[in-house]
Amino acid sequence: MEKFTLRIYNPATAEYEEVEMTEEIYNTYRRTDWGIENNDASFFGHEIQFSGLVGELDNFRELVSDEDNPEEKVIAKFTGQALRNAYEQLNNDEQKLIAALFFEGKTERQYAGELGVYHNAVHKRKLRILKKLKNILEN
Repeated sequence: MEKFTLRIYNPATAEYEEVEMTEEIYNTYRRTDWGIENNDASFFGHEIQFSGLVGELDNFRELVSDEDNPEEKVIAKFTGQALRNAYEQLNNDEQKLIAALFFEGKTERQYAGELGVYHNAVHKRKLRILKKLKNILEN
């Protein structure tokens, strides 16, 4: 598969960067003569064009993958940390139940069988623990 890259000036870092993009964006970029070679002599013209692109990044989702989205990474990190902190506030039996059902993939019936209790007992404990976790996270 052919890669399409262009050298683009990033005013935030004051450096030229190689940017990989789809063929469609590459061809559109080339048709508009928005090349760095054409703008070296006129930075102001280049700055206006770059500012237009920055304001329209929603139209260029191909340039940012979901894995590289900084906002999502920060949210995931804080959410994960909050969940870990809440999980650590559970007692040992509560942690075991949550681990069995949500991390080990066991069903409530399987876990009830291991403990030698009725399925309803595990279900009710799970609901109480989830409510407890919700309260911890909200406070």
